[in-house]
Amino acid sequence: MAFLPLFGKRTYCTGVSLIAGSSLKNIFGNSHGACVLCSQDGCDDASHFVSSCPVTKSLWFSSSWGIRPYSFLFSSGREMVSWLIHHPFQHLFSNLEMASFFLYGAILYHKLWLCRNEIFHRGVPMDMDLVHKRVEEYFLEHNRLLAQEQVVNEGRRGVAEVRWGLPRPGRVRGFVDFAMAVGVGVVALVFFDNSGSVMTCGVKKVEV
Repeated sequence: MAFLPLFGKRTYCTGVSLIAGSSLKNIFGNSHGACVLCSQDGCDDASHFVSSCPVTKSLWFSSSWGIRPYSFLFSSGREMVSWLIHHPFQHLFSNLEMASFFLYGAILYHKLWLCRNEIFHRGVPMDMDLVHKRVEEYFLEHNRLLAQEQVVNEGRRGVAEVRWGLPRPGRVRGFVDFAMAVGVGVVALVFFDNSGSVMTCGVKKVEV
């Protein structure tokens, strides 16, 4: 699990949102089925999801950076996050560009995981154009806030205040996700304090 301060008071949790079939093998077994996104047999695992899937490659290439992810292969979400932070062309980026690049990667994989869940749990057809639109719109929205954060003085309004306003004292924000197989499931949760920092998170196997 990695908690990475991206900018200001906002903290992004990376790891929980990048669970693939192989990450849950202790719960659901060791068999890897077909990739939910591209239907390639035996590829429902983290390595394929974060770097080898044609859907993932297409989204990276269509980004403003035009990356062709053919020369790297990640075996886990942790390796992917490390690459987002320490990519080989970081010396060409300003601090704002570095933050924008990481933000795009976080949003790309977050939206891909949501798309995977919609297909797997609800049978929603794969729509590449819609996925691309969601990634771009969400990135542009948050990147504007990121740019605003760069022009305010330290200690003044951050991204959370710009978008949501000051929360009441002691407010806690929580998010819960659930995945299910035959007879068993897994619940994942993460809680943030009123500054946007992660308070606690966890994953638990349950009987269903």
